[in-house]
Amino acid sequence: MFEMYGFIAAFAAQILFFSVLGPLRVVGTLRKQIEQFIAERAPAVDASATAQVDGRLRRLRLLGLVTAIIGLLLLAVMIRYMLRPDWTDGPLEAVLPVYFLIQVLPTFLAILTAGRFHALLKRSLPQEKRKALLQPRGLFDFVSRSAVAVAVIAYFLFIALLAYIRQHPFPGFAGLLTNVAGITFVYAAMALAIYMTLRVMGSSPLQAREDRLRSVGLAVRICVYSCTLCVTLIALIMMLTLLDLQRWEPTFESIGMVAIGFLSGMALKEQMRIPEVVGPATAALTR
Repeated sequence: MFEMYGFIAAFAAQILFFSVLGPLRVVGTLRKQIEQFIAERAPAVDASATAQVDGRLRRLRLLGLVTAIIGLLLLAVMIRYMLRPDWTDGPLEAVLPVYFLIQVLPTFLAILTAGRFHALLKRSLPQEKRKALLQPRGLFDFVSRSAVAVAVIAYFLFIALLAYIRQHPFPGFAGLLTNVAGITFVYAAMALAIYMTLRVMGSSPLQAREDRLRSVGLAVRICVYSCTLCVTLIALIMMLTLLDLQRWEPTFESIGMVAIGFLSGMALKEQMRIPEVVGPATAALTR
């Protein structure tokens, strides 16, 4: 029963974070960002365009609440399943990633919608000549060497754990090479994200140079920390299997998603952060 209670708490937190608080905070920040940008730099922008974007963001916020309702219904079904004495962790672990993708879809669409509107606003502004500035672009300009070292050490410790499990395999173990390939792909994806972040250096027209450097630095650190968190979570789930505690795996899988989402939310919040401006608010975005 303790496994069920732990899962209920973790999954409820996942619903609250990704389906309720996440869309509310992201959409609210995006609307305020667009409002301030127009008030300061583009007061003559078409009001109908801003109202259209605002309407889309409101609908995406409601879509996030719909995913919360889906999550609650799904939780009720899973609780009913876990009340059976012969329940296993497999079905829950298969459902969690699918629901997670459904949860993050409204937030992703909101960011995409606002990003396109930002690009439209930027193109409508007079082009200004930019002076070349020397800016830090190396990895260690933004993240400590110790944090990178921890991520690298965690990678090799995970490979060592896989080598041990290969000698004492459990049912469902995919094998050494498959698991190494999977975690290597995660690290490679994060490395590519870091590379692109350092090269692009944040393209938002709403940020000054100092804000852009700060947001890029946080995004890079989040990528490094996510590597360590991801490999630690997978290793923990495998050790639970070795200890015959598989029923706890869905709980830690949900906790891991919440942790990664929390780190990503911190980076997103910093990326969208802009200084306060003084000026008239756009009526279409303040209602």
